[in-house]
Amino acid sequence: MTFLGCETIYGTDGEYSTPYMTRLWFGRLRLHIFHRGDADPNPHDHPWDFWTFPLTSYVEEFTLPILESDRDHAELPMVALKMGWATKRRLVRAFRIHHRNARYLHRVLGRFSGEWWHDWPGRVRGAPPLPCFDGRKIITIVWTGRPSRKWGFFRYRDGTWCWTPWREYIFGGGKHAPCEPPQYDPDKNSAGCYAAAIEAKRLRGDAHYPEPKERAPDPETERQLKELKRALDRKLREAGNG
Repeated sequence: MTFLGCETIYGTDGEYSTPYMTRLWFGRLRLHIFHRGDADPNPHDHPWDFWTFPLTSYVEEFTLPILESDRDHAELPMVALKMGWATKRRLVRAFRIHHRNARYLHRVLGRFSGEWWHDWPGRVRGAPPLPCFDGRKIITIVWTGRPSRKWGFFRYRDGTWCWTPWREYIFGGGKHAPCEPPQYDPDKNSAGCYAAAIEAKRLRGDAHYPEPKERAPDPETERQLKELKRALDRKLREAGNG
């Protein structure tokens, strides 16, 4: 991508290819104009952390582990709960800065219509209303961090969650393909993703994760930490002498 540019991204909405987003960028500063919401049925993440400053309020669905949902977003309405992951809907208000990390999973649904849905299907007693949206354009100013990872879509298929790279999802048939069984190796103290850990836990029928194991220290990291400590000590001494 060049330092300065403009392009319109097209996507499939039903049977037709329609404009999805026009974006203008100057370095890491961007102006995003959504012509419609995300037509893909699955949430996506991002290659970088970013900060967004909407000029129009919009509605989004976001997906996160149920434990984080209960802890940090208990006040928001839940529209789906599948295999340890909750999908919730919220209003992203205009003229406020919102930070999102690269692994944030969401779908932009549409521009906030100004109305709220109080009797939505599946609503439990005491749950808040859902923000409604329409087909008007959404405009946001975005500042992106530096690219740090690949991005893709998080899919639920036949009782399993899986992450699919965006090219495979859009061009390689990944949108409708089944998920491969998750692999979980307790010796590596890693499930690859939280979804795989939840699924492996269910298949084992236990209620606890394996005990974490000590990892061998990284010599390069140890060397860098020592250099940093020496540099800090030197700065402190210089400040004390000054």
